[in-house]
Amino acid sequence: MKFSSKFAAATENYSTIKNHLPNPLMRRSFMLPVLPAKSEITVCGEGCYEIFVNGQNITKGYMAPYRSNPDHYLYYDNYDVSSYLKQGENVVALILGNGFINPDQTTWNFKDVTWRSAPKAALCFEADGKILFEADSFKCSESAITFEEFHAGEHYDARLEQPGWNDSGFDDSAWRNVLPAATPKGEPRIPDCEPIGIIGVHYPARIIKTSHGTFIYDFAVNCAGLCELNIKGERGQKVTLLYGETIKNGKVDVTNISFGSNTEKGYIQQDEYILKGGENEKYMPHFTYHGFRYVEVSGITAAQAKLSLLTFMEMSSAFEETGDFFCDNADVNAVTECTKRSDRANFMYFPTDCPQREKNGWTGDAALSCDQFLLLYDCSRSLKEWLRNIFKAQNEQGAIPGIIPTCDW
Repeated sequence: MKFSSKFAAATENYSTIKNHLPNPLMRRSFMLPVLPAKSEITVCGEGCYEIFVNGQNITKGYMAPYRSNPDHYLYYDNYDVSSYLKQGENVVALILGNGFINPDQTTWNFKDVTWRSAPKAALCFEADGKILFEADSFKCSESAITFEEFHAGEHYDARLEQPGWNDSGFDDSAWRNVLPAATPKGEPRIPDCEPIGIIGVHYPARIIKTSHGTFIYDFAVNCAGLCELNIKGERGQKVTLLYGETIKNGKVDVTNISFGSNTEKGYIQQDEYILKGGENEKYMPHFTYHGFRYVEVSGITAAQAKLSLLTFMEMSSAFEETGDFFCDNADVNAVTECTKRSDRANFMYFPTDCPQREKNGWTGDAALSCDQFLLLYDCSRSLKEWLRNIFKAQNEQGAIPGIIPTCDW
């Protein structure tokens, strides 16, 4: 297993709320006349990635590999890909997300992080212990993700999809070679913690038609995750999903979760999808997540506003629940249930303060919560991995930032 330091990017420019740039696609086609006994890929996507081998998404979980200060730890994932390969042409492909390498937020100085850059990746493909290629030999193009920021949301234009881009037989002659990118300073490491996964599925309890032509989907629970959109419509139809916790004056209200750069209209927990048309389409954002009970949907017809339009995929670090509490007092039991729901909504690799606004790892909050986490969940590996990042963030006097990961706050 090699931690490649040859980082590659599609561009030197990075996307911002003021200037949208699409997320990059990367691919590498190669021939295998004979299948190796063992093949493995070690990959670092800064900030996030999804990886495909011969068209199959093999990514370990959402927002991979791990959220960190890349000058402290540089996280890689390792995959045994032997079972995905075939004789003849094979393809390894990536979609890259901005994640923590490009946080476009003024709050807590995230816009000024010293490592800010366009998404980039390092990858090493090894067969029977020999290196066949690294990320610097990939080709790249633009994805259908036209904007993405993990606080703000994602915009996706299905008309821009390139069918088969991540599989063999695709013509990539119009694609360009990747550019070399700077290698972050962090210590390379495989994260020893559970990935982020889907831990529950929720369906709409009701649909509220508003006076201004939108439809509010009420899931009757306040959790974290994403909605899968399931729709059939006309080419070019734009559907907007606004996620929130409260309704005010007949609309989903997001004033309680606005801050910093995302106070601009359209950048508070809002996803957009443009249909390619002609068939049933499913879409779920790739590199963000939201905290919500309600989703206000605009851009759809009354006929499209079915219960099956949205499915709430609840997400959290995928550790096991090992404890519980209940008693003969209904109020205490309800508080316990709310506590557990808050735990899971706020554990995305490490404990966070909220899933819909800052999404920050506040160390003071977690210091008071860790005993309670451990009473209910088998989360010791995840807490230890975060503790490594806390150690790295200490200054020479031993003081630590209030938020980890962060820049120098």
